[in-house]
Amino acid sequence: MKDRRSTGRSGLGVPILLALGLHGALFTALAVHWNFPSDAEPPQPLVQATLVGVDSGVPQPDRSAPASQAAPNARKETPSPAPKAAEENDVPEVPAVAQPEVNVEAEKATQEKAKADAEVKAQADKAAQEKAKADAEAKAQAEKAAQEKAKADTEAKAQAEKAAQEKAKADADAKAKADKAAQEKAKADADAKAKADKAAQEKAKADADAKAKADKAAQEKAKADADAKAKAEKAAQEKAKADAARRKKFAEAAAAAAATDDGVGQEQKTRQNAQQAAQAVNGMQALIHKAVEQNWYHLPNEPAGLTVQLSIKLVPSTGELKDVSVSRSSGNETFDRNAIQAVHQAAPFSELAQQPAAVQKQFQQLTLEFKPDAKGQ
Repeated sequence: MKDRRSTGRSGLGVPILLALGLHGALFTALAVHWNFPSDAEPPQPLVQATLVGVDSGVPQPDRSAPASQAAPNARKETPSPAPKAAEENDVPEVPAVAQPEVNVEAEKATQEKAKADAEVKAQADKAAQEKAKADAEAKAQAEKAAQEKAKADTEAKAQAEKAAQEKAKADADAKAKADKAAQEKAKADADAKAKADKAAQEKAKADADAKAKADKAAQEKAKADADAKAKAEKAAQEKAKADAARRKKFAEAAAAAAATDDGVGQEQKTRQNAQQAAQAVNGMQALIHKAVEQNWYHLPNEPAGLTVQLSIKLVPSTGELKDVSVSRSSGNETFDRNAIQAVHQAAPFSELAQQPAAVQKQFQQLTLEFKPDAKGQ
């Protein structure tokens, strides 16, 4: 805004300076013209008067008229004086032609000065009008700028207030979200702590139950081990007693067979030997089966209906156990394993060493089937 005002004022200053310069030049020319008259014509008074007699009858000029009007009238109306009067009065004559030229130049200079003054005044008026117009435009622009600035300030203030309100709302929303998140976290922490406490209590209870079960199982195992040991000791005693009885029985049978060899024929002897061998095989098989049953430990809650077949390999000359394996499983690994263990505990079967070679040969490998609910089968 300041630049535009300064530009308008500088634009008005040039015409004013030109006008002032023109006036100065005109005044200088006029001063030179008036102060330095030409050499050909001396300065003449603006009004010339000819002294004549009162009675000459020549009319006198009107002195009240302006000089510019009197000189032409005098030039037109005054007649040339008579030669005689001039000679009589000895009054020198002034040429009447020079006076009108000086008056014309003065009038022309006056008119030019008036014209220059009018031009200067017109330029000054124009400059004043332009300045007033520029000032009005500058004022209008200033007022417009002030209005725009006021509008911009109002809009900026409104935007600032809106931004402040939005910020306050955003801060309030953020605080509400933070409070909600804090509450949810506190609740989640409380739930997690409650779950952890519950899990710890459940674990403690489970540990206590497991310990109680382990203690009970240990007690039951200790009792079962004691029962098994007592049973094993009893079975060992019964086995020793049975072995002694079997040995005695086999010895008696062998002695009886030897006693009858002398009075019996060869054919009868062969039949008797076959019968005796068959009896010996059956007896030996029953003895092994019973010995295994006596050393078999059965579980307290053993399922019913289980059956297992064992393949047994013996040393015929001594009755020692070479190998035992499951040829047909019961489907219960514990049941099968107890059966194999019972065979190991029942061996060796020393009664086989007292049998004839034909009988011993049949016991190199045999298959036994065991059923808990049908012992002896």
